[in-house]
Amino acid sequence: MTRFLFYDFETSGLAIGFDQVLQIGAIACDEDLRPIPDARLNARCRLMPHILPSPTALWITRVEPDALETPELSHWELMQTFERFAAAHAPAVFVGHNSLGFDESMLRHARFQSLMDPYLTNKNGARRGDTMRWARAVWLFRPAELAYAQTDSGRPGFKLGPLCRVNGLAFDEADAHDALYDVEKTAALAGLIRERSPAVWSAMLDNTAKQSAQRLMEAEPIFAGGHVDRYNTDHRWIGSLAGTFQSEAAVWDLAHDPDDFREASVEELIGLIGHASNEPIKAMRLNAQPYACRLDVPDAAYFEQLPKLGEAEWRRRAERLRANGRLRQKILEAMSRRWGEREPSPHVEERLYDGFIPRADEPLMARFRAAPPEERAELIGQFEDKRLASFARRIVYFDSPHALPAATRAKLDQWRRERLTTAEGAPWTTLASAREEVAELRAAAGDDPLLDRIEAYMDRRAAELTGG
Repeated sequence: MTRFLFYDFETSGLAIGFDQVLQIGAIACDEDLRPIPDARLNARCRLMPHILPSPTALWITRVEPDALETPELSHWELMQTFERFAAAHAPAVFVGHNSLGFDESMLRHARFQSLMDPYLTNKNGARRGDTMRWARAVWLFRPAELAYAQTDSGRPGFKLGPLCRVNGLAFDEADAHDALYDVEKTAALAGLIRERSPAVWSAMLDNTAKQSAQRLMEAEPIFAGGHVDRYNTDHRWIGSLAGTFQSEAAVWDLAHDPDDFREASVEELIGLIGHASNEPIKAMRLNAQPYACRLDVPDAAYFEQLPKLGEAEWRRRAERLRANGRLRQKILEAMSRRWGEREPSPHVEERLYDGFIPRADEPLMARFRAAPPEERAELIGQFEDKRLASFARRIVYFDSPHALPAATRAKLDQWRRERLTTAEGAPWTTLASAREEVAELRAAAGDDPLLDRIEAYMDRRAAELTGG
């Protein structure tokens, strides 16, 4: 029986790979979204010594900076706590609100840096969904079945608090930005969407598994698709699958006749990939709960916003696409070439996708996690993957520095000082960038005692680093 595991993180900032999880809230529910007794997690960890919290994050969440150093758990121990909780309720559909836009990436990088398999939420029967995507799917396919608060731009808003309130779910902003509170509201919102829009709920539940989303697109010659971008601009299309490249589907927007593009070059097709109406190739991530469903799911409002071609013409165009193997091959080549080559990052935190973890290192990771501190230090040099060796060295340095030779500790002390006192250009929060953030917050928010305490905290961290 598949369960739902709703979760949310509070973090030190928004820099994926460089900021850290500070709090995890999680609730396990059965297949009918009923909470399982005693299946709740609310755990915090202390700040890692090489990280400075974003003052903006502290100010928004109203977290006292000194409170970041009091929890008993280290970050590494927090990740293992969540691992045990997830294992107790596996297999599960992991669900958060905007989790596919943020929390998922934070989790993958946090697990990678904790010497764990990064792909907890989409392996061994696990699936992943997002109530923000469910709500956006309702907006795309059956908009009358949910209410939406408008943003300043006049478009519907999908933030958790406003979305809950406008649909009759109590949400107190004073309690927001607490992981467990947000999880409770996310689970309640999921239940509401399931009740009010069962067709969309079911279709998007299927799409929590990459394989199911791909089967839909392969089985249906034409299907309803769409996209909602970060600015809440909506796009709708009737699509037909041209092929798949890695974890993406290349979907042809049937508002465009594929015969008109049969002589297009690969270079021209690269420029035709996007979500706008004048871009016929839609790249849809199969592993990120794509907005796709059978034609019997959307209501009349969806079809009214499409070009008036009719089902017979959509099917004719889909058949022409399937008959043109050369065009489909060029589309897949365009998908593969559109980003070009990228240089490897100089920062190990950004190298998660530079290669899979070697098989030989997998049992070593488990052995490292179970070992006492002194043995962990001895295992560092045995990792084939240099990324893992780097993270293993940090774990020992953060949690049990006494297990490292004095010379190694001295080098890591210097690394930490240089990391936090670097002048500019770093992708993480430094003392200099933190002070700039505080100045900007003062200019926008005026006199706020919390900013005084954040600034005092940064001064203390600076004094610790410089010996002042």
